[in-house]
Amino acid sequence: MDSSQVLVLDFQDYISSSSRAQSRFIEGIGQSLKQSGFVVCKNMQIGEIMQRVRGQEKLFFEMLPLEEKLRLFRAETKGERGFVPIGGETAIGQGYPDLKEYFEFGREGDLRYDANVWPMEELLPNFKATMLEMYAMQEQRVH
Repeated sequence: MDSSQVLVLDFQDYISSSSRAQSRFIEGIGQSLKQSGFVVCKNMQIGEIMQRVRGQEKLFFEMLPLEEKLRLFRAETKGERGFVPIGGETAIGQGYPDLKEYFEFGREGDLRYDANVWPMEELLPNFKATMLEMYAMQEQRVH
């Protein structure tokens, strides 16, 4: 297997009643993160909300001016909250910055992490609500 290959895992294995399938899924997550830093999960059954998330992501990454996105960059969080621009992160063991940009958030009010950073409501009125809805839905699927 190519060391940069991203594994495609079936989420139904994780929520199944088979402890063997659940273990295979969990091991696959770890393996793929070690290999490439990414995982693809299929069969999450989140179609409608995912369409709205993709629409909000498109607005954020393609329509929001870079100046506004950079207001959400918090270097001190090491990419755990807010926007990270191209070149804003360097993978462990690499001597050059990543050529990607991304936005990361987590559960609201989780005191173990820095607070979420959101675009101004006037600029992206449904962004925060849509992302938090998707996050809550994912948590419900695993509990």
